[in-house]
Amino acid sequence: MNRLKLTVSKMVIDLKIYKQPAVWLCLAIYAAYLLSILSGDPDKPRTVYYYSELGMFPLSIIITGALFQRELSGGTEVLASYPVSLGLMTLRKWLLSVMLVLLAHVGWMGTYLWKYGGIRAKLYSWSGGEPSVSLVSPLQLLQQITPAYLFLMALTTCCILLVHRVYVGLLISFGIWILETLTSGLIMARWTLYATYLPPRASYTANRVGLMVGCIFLLVIAVVLAGRRSRWLSKEEEE
Repeated sequence: MNRLKLTVSKMVIDLKIYKQPAVWLCLAIYAAYLLSILSGDPDKPRTVYYYSELGMFPLSIIITGALFQRELSGGTEVLASYPVSLGLMTLRKWLLSVMLVLLAHVGWMGTYLWKYGGIRAKLYSWSGGEPSVSLVSPLQLLQQITPAYLFLMALTTCCILLVHRVYVGLLISFGIWILETLTSGLIMARWTLYATYLPPRASYTANRVGLMVGCIFLLVIAVVLAGRRSRWLSKEEEE
């Protein structure tokens, strides 16, 4: 119980990031999308893809970066002196970013459902077959797109810890997201982040499972890298 309280207490401290410009940018983007839902014509619902995928991907990247900004801005030598497991700290921050992104998704889709009375989207089945465009619940949509969120956040985390720079993780993840968007998923092809752009012959199940496996792989690397305190010290000395 004490360990749980301690973890929750650390998460509360992690959330004190409201002074960062990136957080305000994130809130501005979120508010803009929310306003676009509220100002839409009830007889012409806006395409769900703009919110669940196109809009939420950059938010997941920014949120992940913002959670690491405070620790890395103080110098890697200071971070190495923290009397806590840096691997567990990495895992905690990643989990916190996941919670925030899922909460943001539910907020958008809940508002969308209230505004338009239903969510019509392309929905795949995990058992295979062709996707169908139908009315879906926010949770059905969430389970379809969550593997892509997790992968992007794990990629951002891993890149940040690999080079000890938040902006590098943001640039790499944003680069992949932009290329994926501009090419309609051609860059990653059957492993595309976008369920909307999944090639006709590609397996939806393999795509989502592949993103989850990639997420776990990247997360393990990130935790291992963070846990090696000598890397943080040596990096500081090199500078």
